[in-house]
Amino acid sequence: MQVTSSSRIVLVSPKPPPIGGIARWTEIVLREVARRTGVIVHHVDTAPRWRSIHQVEPARRVAGGALQGVRDFRRVAAALRTPAAGIALTTSGHLGFIRDCVLLHLARTRGVPGYLHIRMGRLPEIVDRSNWESRLLDRALNEAAGVVVLDGASRSALNSRLSSAKLHQIPNCVDLPPASAPERRRSDDSPELLYVGWILPAKGVR
Repeated sequence: MQVTSSSRIVLVSPKPPPIGGIARWTEIVLREVARRTGVIVHHVDTAPRWRSIHQVEPARRVAGGALQGVRDFRRVAAALRTPAAGIALTTSGHLGFIRDCVLLHLARTRGVPGYLHIRMGRLPEIVDRSNWESRLLDRALNEAAGVVVLDGASRSALNSRLSSAKLHQIPNCVDLPPASAPERRRSDDSPELLYVGWILPAKGVR
């Protein structure tokens, strides 16, 4: 993607509410891009506000996701009517790969390079399997002009499927508190445990 100070990028990604890892990342990136560069970001918000982030029942996700997919397609198609240097699409996989394939194909037919930002750690597991999710992943990879992963294990899993020029690794960002924030100190010598992540049972907090 050739980016200049006046480039226009279409970012397809959720933003809170509801809160979530990708949504929080979107907030940070939009804020930093606006503050540090002259790049124009057209944000297409894909947050699933029709359900709670905890509601993962298959039937509800399929029905609601299909309707949202149509809405997202229309919004991205409208955004691509104006010239863009590229489209950046965040994904957490599962059925979302269907949307990814459709939107990446749309971008390619419009002559706009599409970049798939895979924001999950299950890639090695998906690649090792030969199921519907693995096949959808392969199709999305073929449609994308470039792919971004979070960690070394994910990059290694895709090394045999993508060229080094097409595969990029960018670790997750951390939103640091202001420098003026007071440092909290304990009054005793008891051990401390630092947990970095979303406090959910699914994350293994217990």
